[in-house]
Amino acid sequence: MVKLGEIVEGSAYLFAHTHEEKTKETLKEHLDKVIEYYKILYKEKHLDIVNQRFQDVLGNSPLFEELLEGALYLHDIGKINLNFQCAKMESKYFIKESREYKDHALLSAYIYIDYYFEKFKQQKYSNAELKKVIPLLILNAYVISRHHSDFSSLKVFEEALVGLLAKIEEDDYLTKQLIRKPKLTEKRIQKFFDITFQVTQKEDWGSADAYIYTRWLYSVLVACDFYATSEYMTDMPISDFGLLVNKDLWFNTYENTSVYKSIQSYQRECPNKDLDQFTPINALRSELFLEAEHNFKKEPDAPIYYLEAPTGSGKTNTSIHIVLELLNKDVALSKVFYIFPFNTLAEQTYKSLTKTFGENVQVSKEITVVNSITPIKNKKGEEEDEIDYSQMLLDRQFFHYPVVITSHIQLFNLLFESSRDQAGGLYQLSNSVIIIDEVQAYKNTLWTEIIGFFRSYAKLLNLRIIIMSATLPHLGNLIGAVDIMPLIQNRERYFGHPLFKNRVKLDFSLLDAEDVLEEMTEKILDYDKVESKILVEFIKKKSAANYYHKMMELQEEGLIHKEIMLITGDDFKWEREKCIEVVKQKKNVLLIATQVIEAGVDIDMDIGFKDISLLDAEEQFLGRINRSCLRSECKAYFFNLDEAATIYKGDYRKQKRFTVLEQASRLILENKNFRPYYEAIIQEVKAYGLSQNSNNLKVFLKEQVGELDSNKIAKRMTLIGEDICPISIFLAREVTIEKDGKCVVINGAEIWEQYVNLIKDKSLPYAQRKVELSNLSEVMTCFIWKVNNRGQSYNERIGDLYYIEDGEKYFTNGKFDREKLSESSYELL
Repeated sequence: MVKLGEIVEGSAYLFAHTHEEKTKETLKEHLDKVIEYYKILYKEKHLDIVNQRFQDVLGNSPLFEELLEGALYLHDIGKINLNFQCAKMESKYFIKESREYKDHALLSAYIYIDYYFEKFKQQKYSNAELKKVIPLLILNAYVISRHHSDFSSLKVFEEALVGLLAKIEEDDYLTKQLIRKPKLTEKRIQKFFDITFQVTQKEDWGSADAYIYTRWLYSVLVACDFYATSEYMTDMPISDFGLLVNKDLWFNTYENTSVYKSIQSYQRECPNKDLDQFTPINALRSELFLEAEHNFKKEPDAPIYYLEAPTGSGKTNTSIHIVLELLNKDVALSKVFYIFPFNTLAEQTYKSLTKTFGENVQVSKEITVVNSITPIKNKKGEEEDEIDYSQMLLDRQFFHYPVVITSHIQLFNLLFESSRDQAGGLYQLSNSVIIIDEVQAYKNTLWTEIIGFFRSYAKLLNLRIIIMSATLPHLGNLIGAVDIMPLIQNRERYFGHPLFKNRVKLDFSLLDAEDVLEEMTEKILDYDKVESKILVEFIKKKSAANYYHKMMELQEEGLIHKEIMLITGDDFKWEREKCIEVVKQKKNVLLIATQVIEAGVDIDMDIGFKDISLLDAEEQFLGRINRSCLRSECKAYFFNLDEAATIYKGDYRKQKRFTVLEQASRLILENKNFRPYYEAIIQEVKAYGLSQNSNNLKVFLKEQVGELDSNKIAKRMTLIGEDICPISIFLAREVTIEKDGKCVVINGAEIWEQYVNLIKDKSLPYAQRKVELSNLSEVMTCFIWKVNNRGQSYNERIGDLYYIEDGEKYFTNGKFDREKLSESSYELL
């Protein structure tokens, strides 16, 4: 291990951080503390496994570990820059002059490359070994250069290093404290990068190795740097990294649940059930659970598993069991991530998991939702007299929670986003289990890149990924992967069973209707004569809102007697939860909704009407009808009102030949055999990747991934395209929510005032402001809507959020009315 005294003079007078109330921290103290935290993570997170895998794919140099630790230790060596010491550390030991270059990260990278290359040359390493070392030097140095900033690319880094040479020649303050003056030249830099690009630039998924390595090392460095700095600033060591340290507690709690005991009882008593005959739903769920367990045990080391099962078959429970089996099998696995495309699914899964493990309070406390609308968690509990805002923020930034429930946006930020704030927590994925639900919801133009990166990340970071859905494209076929294992081998055994296949009768007659809404209304009026639950789903919010208001008018005329409700993406969390709870409890209800109702929402309806879109979406919708599989004569009607292409831009599945407008697709939906459908879609995706333009996969892998061009990679891997609603408005009004069993009235004007005060109060410490803004964000969602930028008039503006004080006038029947907003007089300053 390198020692600072071997590199610099006067290390006792070189500082890393200052504090108003304590002695300055020396550079050596900080670097030693960073390594101390790395050694803790190395042990706790079993990073030896990850290091070895990276070593294997990046030249298999025996110097890998030394260079990695050296990068962590020397990440701040550039703080020897006397300009930095005088200007930022306010040093009294050196002559203060007005010098321009005060940065340290790029200088640290430069010194790191020079130090190790010269060291290995002096130790007489062979040219072959040095050639293995050089790419590691460049990749590690690139990480060092960015540890206070966002990612860029290797080419930008090369240009920056060459530019730094001129500054070093002009200003002796940059390297004055070095015992040996650097020998790194422009010619040598260019040669080093040429060698590095030979390793990183490939036309296959091997190009992802260096990209993933630099992101992972960056995360480790940023985390250890944060932890070390935080300890100096607060005198509070970081000891809880949010790992599953007591797995036995989880196993024992789960094995004592009634569901698990019931399945074990079924296995003992009914080992040879004939599923060709009608069997109770719980027996079928038990069979699926046991088959998944059996197939997992045959392939316990696969990087990725498929869990394809019908809606209502117990996927969540089965996934919990497989997760626990994985944790039991591999001692290194120490964290679990549940990933969902919608916040509603995250909320529902949180309730499901806490219900499953609810008998053990300690286990339930280890489950945390992380998204933009959930307050930052205080792991010590709300009963603490003093709130440690710094620790709370650190916990959130680095996912210090054993079980994390979050969104696919958050996962993709970790995997691909170029910003420091988003990528810093990546190291926590090392040796983790990730459950990804509803993968078909991702843009299919990215399916190849998604499964390619998932597989590469899984192999390098020792991830175990479970991809699950009722409609599951086997994405591994896009990259020829043979190590992705299906946990359900004979899907037809379940999908084709009468309990699932025949639980909803399909009716396509409305697709031929001359007046769709009129004929649909007539059918609804017929169903209104009997007690029933009806679900109507539209593609567009406007259509759903208009039909809701129409139904309300019919109710006022005495023609409809059901309770009428509306759920769209415009509804805030508590409003949506209240609506769903009413739907569950009432037996005579008409629910009008948009696609937010499709995936995972736990409702059980009798009759459904759906505006057609993608075949996957039609199946997801059917999952809300007769979910319990206990009733007969449940029916789903399909109609064609709004154009799906406006919502599903760039999605191959929107083509007419893949929708229920074609007889072949209707048969696929009726028979639950989606394999031919997905095979055709995957061929389209493959052709897209082979296209001779900017979408070409080989070009992307070689030129963008191979050059570590983070901004271009992040842009390509964005799940959601450009927002057609570029501004957010805050409509001040009073809303009533139910929280902790009590009705609470919230005044929007008061919430806005709190928000403005938090933003403008510069006296608040950064961590406290971030935590309190997070706490406020959940309530603020009751008042914020995204709208088209037509030039709205407003009363106040903070950033991109526009405050309108008379918000109530934009609501009809208690629902946000976009038509009323568009009728107003607008003038956006």
